[in-house]
Amino acid sequence: MLNAQMISREELFNPVKILSVKISPSGHHFCEVRCDQKGTMNLFLEDGKALTHFTDPEIKRFYWSSDSTKIVFLKDVGGTRNFHIWIVDIKTKELKNCTEERELVLGNIYGISSTQSRAVVGIAGENPLYHDVYSLDLNTGSLEKIYTNSRFARIWLDDNLDIALKTEVHKNGAMTLVHANDEVLLNLSPDDSFHTTPVAIHGSCCTFLDTRTSDTTSLKTLDLKTGEEQILAHDPISDIGGLIFEGNRLVAYSTCYTKTTWHAFDPKVKSDLDFLSQRISTEFELLSQSADHNIWIVRSTSPLNGVRIFRFKRRDQTLTLLSQSPKIEGLVEMKPLVIPSRDGLNLVCYLTLPKHQKGPVPLILFPHGGPFQARDSFGFNAYHQWLASRGYAVLSVNFRLSSGFGKSFVTAGNGEWGGKAQDDLIDAANWCIKEKIADPEKIALFGGSYGGYAALAGLAFTPDYFACCVAACAPSNLKTVMQKVPLYWESSASPLSDEGV
Repeated sequence: MLNAQMISREELFNPVKILSVKISPSGHHFCEVRCDQKGTMNLFLEDGKALTHFTDPEIKRFYWSSDSTKIVFLKDVGGTRNFHIWIVDIKTKELKNCTEERELVLGNIYGISSTQSRAVVGIAGENPLYHDVYSLDLNTGSLEKIYTNSRFARIWLDDNLDIALKTEVHKNGAMTLVHANDEVLLNLSPDDSFHTTPVAIHGSCCTFLDTRTSDTTSLKTLDLKTGEEQILAHDPISDIGGLIFEGNRLVAYSTCYTKTTWHAFDPKVKSDLDFLSQRISTEFELLSQSADHNIWIVRSTSPLNGVRIFRFKRRDQTLTLLSQSPKIEGLVEMKPLVIPSRDGLNLVCYLTLPKHQKGPVPLILFPHGGPFQARDSFGFNAYHQWLASRGYAVLSVNFRLSSGFGKSFVTAGNGEWGGKAQDDLIDAANWCIKEKIADPEKIALFGGSYGGYAALAGLAFTPDYFACCVAACAPSNLKTVMQKVPLYWESSASPLSDEGV
């Protein structure tokens, strides 16, 4: 590989970038989360002026107040994952930690009022596994407890910010969904609890994702008073992805098998989604929108253009580029593939080849982390580009356990770490060898988290197959990993139960 063809690692992995942008309800301002060279995150307005001056990571989520004068956000303290709840005034720059007096916060923001200067937030209670619920005055920063929680892992609010539903997760991973008065609404099996969840509640109408009667998620409405259900959408091979609402009205949803497809219930929204798919990429998401729904902030990803953030004015169909990272030449395409496993599963994979490939080249398998609630998707991948520019083919494999392809695809990997989930990686590599893409003597496995575990498993179970394995932040002893599970996992399910998670 000639040096002139190599892309600078510093450019590809440069931490200096805009991570997210949200438009104010008025549409007159937008707020950015920017990351500096040290990985520190701060809030900035559209004029480039900083609202915060933190020196440690991380800002997790942020929301505008309904009057577009304040921003409420979650901020990590000292890298401990103990998120405090902050408010900043965009005019005075006054910054307030609303939970400063509390040692353990583990904060969450459940909802922001669309008519009042009020939010509803969660703060770790007497039992830190569960969040008590508070009303937060965005003008004063004062907190008022409205619910003491002793057993519910999730709280769901309606559009008036009243508690509508609560979820209790049992040690075996099963889940019970109850009304605000604790009356049982649904009992979900461990398999369905991963995929069946409310997404929005407007009055007595709950929009939710459901796998109780299907393998992939169905998009449904549920009348919380009568129990009547209605199916809005279902895809037989992929789960429902993103949703777009205009106020209380669901106007669009996405699915993603190999690439993202947007589906609209509203003709005007369909026209806008088609416009964006043609102009920027099929792979985009709506980050925020103005209160009148005219201005969208969208983030797109594509192999050749990196990650870009746009302001889209729907009435006049104009796009303004707000951010692009990285902005460099020499990037190469990514090819989606569907490769069969030895036992008949379809593995959605993504292949990146070096420029001017001639004949079989060294192949690096790059499995994702997680593995639960995680998958690889089409778009910009810095690791793919980095390695391809150095002469390697790179293959990301959605092995069994990956999300997005239905519950049976996930459960096919139960108990198969280092087993059939590992076979999926080798099956995908063998396909590349058969297709004369990969050199069978030069197969490597590289990954982090679960991907790191897979790299270690490659060395342990099939050492002759791989020329090299690189494990980053890998769980090497599953027993000790489960014994030291983070506190915030324990309210979701107990991995030490007979069933585990």
